[in-house]
Amino acid sequence: MRKGWTENTLPTIVEVLDRLRQPISAIEREKRLGEVPYYGANGQAGWIDKSIFDETLVLLGEDAIDFLNPDSSKAYLITGPSWVNNHAHVLRANTAKVLSFFLTEALNRVDYSQYVAFGTRSKLTQGSMNGITLILPPLQEQKRIVDLISSVDTYIDALQHQADSARKSRNSLADEIFSKDFEQRKLSELGKLVTGTTPSTKDKELWSPPEVPFCTPGDFRDALLVSTTSRMVSQKGAQAIRRLSGNSFLQVCIGATIGKSGYVTEEITTNQQINAVEGMSIDDARFLALLMRSSGILENLRDNAAGSTLPIISKGSWGELEIPWPIRDARGMYSMLGMAFEKALESSDSTIAKARILRSGLLSDLLSGDHEIPASYDKITGAA
Repeated sequence: MRKGWTENTLPTIVEVLDRLRQPISAIEREKRLGEVPYYGANGQAGWIDKSIFDETLVLLGEDAIDFLNPDSSKAYLITGPSWVNNHAHVLRANTAKVLSFFLTEALNRVDYSQYVAFGTRSKLTQGSMNGITLILPPLQEQKRIVDLISSVDTYIDALQHQADSARKSRNSLADEIFSKDFEQRKLSELGKLVTGTTPSTKDKELWSPPEVPFCTPGDFRDALLVSTTSRMVSQKGAQAIRRLSGNSFLQVCIGATIGKSGYVTEEITTNQQINAVEGMSIDDARFLALLMRSSGILENLRDNAAGSTLPIISKGSWGELEIPWPIRDARGMYSMLGMAFEKALESSDSTIAKARILRSGLLSDLLSGDHEIPASYDKITGAA
């Protein structure tokens, strides 16, 4: 640790305002909707009509946080009017000792394994939180670190804005299709309908050795092409639950993420929350994944979902869903446009991921107290 850096327990650099938090039920909050952000452990959780605080604060999750994941956010910065529930600790930084932004980043780098009580619900009590020790540089060096990281954040935000704009344009293609010549087709007319299942976890041979991708709703992201790298089943497992051929369209038809869709080009298996149309051409599978981003189709799908506990649309009902199906030339054109957007998004997402890795590496070096900030870093800050 370099000269001027000091170890500080949390209570010596912040004022804990947990006593001012006010829990409120979702039902009551629904009656009190307003313009004040309502915050919980993981960020803003809604809106309310009244504020408890009106200042810059650091919120540190008390529970409902993945404390053991070094990449997950545990603390975040808020400013202005706010209401905070009892799932987040409320910290007011002593700005004579620590900048609020620096405090937030330092808290996100803490190893919480020694502070958190793990059980049915992991919890960081106020007593344990008060035992947290942070290494702080002088305020002037804190400011240099904050300026540098903020410049990287500005760069990442600009990249994210470009990517979000590209996603919006890509998804608007689906709505554009409605203005072209098309005919109504049922999903069941486009290929063979298949619903997945989950291999028994008791039979280890169904899971090992891992050879065939096993797709779940968690594999559906913004990309049209579904990435199925999270879990794998054995060849025996794939045979037991039915293997899907390549070039298939997939859609989540059960649960909170109902309506998410995409396509695959490889042989896979899926769980019971996913319906599929297999036996399609690659262009048609890709086109259908793009088409299903249409707001009108998604609304129709969700309106037809049944179930008191979880929304669900059966394979039979799903197969009867009618969609606008343009002539082949139009499908090919929209498929190519979709792929052009997809490639641009892949490039943007890759650049954003690399920038976040750069940010993480810089922050680790700068918060360690073992490295002096080179003058070149100040040049980067000035150029941002």
